[in-house]
Amino acid sequence: MVKAPATNPKKRSAHEKTMIAYEQPMGERIRSFLRFEYLFDRAHNEINKQDTWSHRTALECLFDVMSLMGASDIKKEIIKELKRHSGTLEALAKHPDVDQARLENLESKIHYFLNTINIRDSAPGYELKFHEFLSTVRQRSNLPAGACDFDAPNLHFWLQNTPAHRSADLSDWFRSFDIIHHSIALCLNVIRESVKHSEHVAENGFFQLSLLPDLPCQIIQVCVDPYLNVYPEISAGKHRITIRFMMVENSANRPTQTDQNISFRLGLCAI
Repeated sequence: MVKAPATNPKKRSAHEKTMIAYEQPMGERIRSFLRFEYLFDRAHNEINKQDTWSHRTALECLFDVMSLMGASDIKKEIIKELKRHSGTLEALAKHPDVDQARLENLESKIHYFLNTINIRDSAPGYELKFHEFLSTVRQRSNLPAGACDFDAPNLHFWLQNTPAHRSADLSDWFRSFDIIHHSIALCLNVIRESVKHSEHVAENGFFQLSLLPDLPCQIIQVCVDPYLNVYPEISAGKHRITIRFMMVENSANRPTQTDQNISFRLGLCAI
């Protein structure tokens, strides 16, 4: 599987690197993008391993990608997002303080992905629907424990190949979604690069913030120090965001909102 285009993440302080970052998408399009990103990242990690269980997991990720492709017109959503970024960058180009070389490089990537995805008549990965091996294993995998060796002997047979052979097959199958993978990676990178952080305190574990109506916020980031032993439940709408910091005393019990004042960093990704 080909890696996504290189990104240029902003430098972070040592303190920031120790914080746990939680992201909340602000719309269904970005929600779908984050799900695809999760699957591609997980698959890439598993493909590079040598054991059969990791390659089973990579296959499951492939089937999930195929299911997501069938559940939404992700190609259309990617085109909309790329065009939106293109329009934003054209406006930014008029500002004298903008890094023009970096801007032109980004615009070039956006136009490349737009042209590439537009010329395709069929949806990425369409040909995999007619792949005999993948079709039968995918059908069995939809059943509880349906991919057992005795239920799916063809999968068991494929798993007897060398790790290099299996990795090559998996990389080839995922390559059908390269345009989706790379386009989403670019869109999310542009959005994350727009983040503006601010420090806040959630009194008794509760925080609420009103959003500006004209602020096109795409992703909310909540960064928390792990030693606080809490995690945020984020509720976000067009007009406000609400954060409740939850603590877990015992995994068997329901989490409860902490009564402590929690210092955290809030990031708004708006572009």
